Amino acid sequence: MAAAKSLADILKQVRELGAHYLGRVYPGEKPDFWPYSTPRPGDAPKETTQGAATRSALAVMMSDKSVTWTNMDEIDAPRQVHGAWAQVLTHEVPDWKRENVQIYPFATGQRVNLPGDKPEDMDVQGFVVEQTGMGTTLDGKPYRVSVCHVMFVKDGKVIRNNQYWGSADPNSQALNIRTLDATRGEYRRQMSTKKGRGAP
Repeated sequence: MAAAKSLADILKQVRELGAHYLGRVYPGEKPDFWPYSTPRPGDAPKETTQGAATRSALAVMMSDKSVTWTNMDEIDAPRQVHGAWAQVLTHEVPDWKRENVQIYPFATGQRVNLPGDKPEDMDVQGFVVEQTGMGTTLDGKPYRVSVCHVMFVKDGKVIRNNQYWGSADPNSQALNIRTLDATRGEYRRQMSTKKGRGAP
């Protein structure tokens, strides 16, 4: 039986994965970066031919069965479905860029159901990403959002991404919700009774 990894070893692994996430998976916000095409209503997202390099980078760090949850619809969606939303959003904000991107690796966790309950230890590892997204929409309006990703890692790959999106600008948040509904919408309606936000 292999020796259990120390917390230091786990932190080193998730730190390296976090660096890969920022350096390889978000390379300069290129228009053809997202590997999934925008689906028509009722259609499943389809991979683009120009997304080969991105698919390769994603495969290094993402589990084939990874899911993404967002606070805007509160459902778990497969990576392909969520990728379609990201592509539509960056189309609506052509000069999309990020600033103040920070990574916080973690190698364990705790939780309580209610404040005051005895904390329960959690066997989890991963990293948190904080960033500000900004740009100009197709109709010339400023776009600015705060985004937090909580990435859970298992066996060296991300298995879950809990995303929190918010903005003090009503137009920016409305665009987030409109584009999300255009892509994750049908899947959300199908899965509306299976809401979830917890750690794996």
